[in-house]
Amino acid sequence: MVRLLASAVVLAATLAGAGRTVVAKIAVGPGPCGVTAGFGSVWTVAGGGTALVRIDPASNRVRRTITIDYGACGVVALGHFLWVDGYSSNVVEQVDPRSGKVVRRIPVGGSPWDVAAGAGSVWASNNVDGTISRIDPASGKVVETIRTGGDPANMKYAFGSLWVGTNNEQWFARIDPATGKVTRISTHMLGPASFTPTGTAMFVSNRYAGTVSRVNPATNAVVATIRVGVRPVVGAAAADGRVWIPNSGGDTLSVIDPATNRVAATTRVGRGPLIMTTFRGDLWVTMSGTGQLWRISPR
Repeated sequence: MVRLLASAVVLAATLAGAGRTVVAKIAVGPGPCGVTAGFGSVWTVAGGGTALVRIDPASNRVRRTITIDYGACGVVALGHFLWVDGYSSNVVEQVDPRSGKVVRRIPVGGSPWDVAAGAGSVWASNNVDGTISRIDPASGKVVETIRTGGDPANMKYAFGSLWVGTNNEQWFARIDPATGKVTRISTHMLGPASFTPTGTAMFVSNRYAGTVSRVNPATNAVVATIRVGVRPVVGAAAADGRVWIPNSGGDTLSVIDPATNRVAATTRVGRGPLIMTTFRGDLWVTMSGTGQLWRISPR
């Protein structure tokens, strides 16, 4: 068990340009990466991918730290468990949030980059294999391996499909969980690696192009391309419908108005904003360069 000292700074500061308040900056340990909500808490992977950290949203403080395999990043909640990618160990770890123990280490493909939950399954993107592993959460076994090609990266389950990004291609994959059929969709931009869904659209971050592509999930057509910042990654949609995108190479957040498909505001934040989620009406974003998780009120 790793123990990390944690602190929360509650601020009255307003993000320049965005008109939104930073509620707290929570110290979680070096290099925080993935973040998710579940079991009444916010969870992030930190400690260089060796620690799964539980944050209490009532106090904005770390309540527990669980030791996991080195190199992890992605984390998702499904059923009574958390599921964490083991990028360096080629496994997905099943974690019991009540006991704080890793209850299973499930072998998958080479260097699982991310995990996602949907269609009653846990999914792992095997970055060096060009495949996706589908895990039955009841048995903890891989029940299907789907070849996408490329270098599968971040994933999101939305609109009845699994969306799979790539770091070094100009296309991403969309998988039908009922048939395993893979459809490649081109953004004509390098590195469509990450996804931010709204109620009617999928916003795809093109990592090396500094843009976000808006995709119509009914037709798979790219209907708009929006220039944001340097190395955009995993964002989140706020309750007002605006899409927040962390720009990991520029230390900024871009706020996209989906009514106009334009950036309504850009604000400077901590070093290395990486992955964002929503919980209790707020946005939570990992700052990989400062060892913090920021809580932002978009209201």
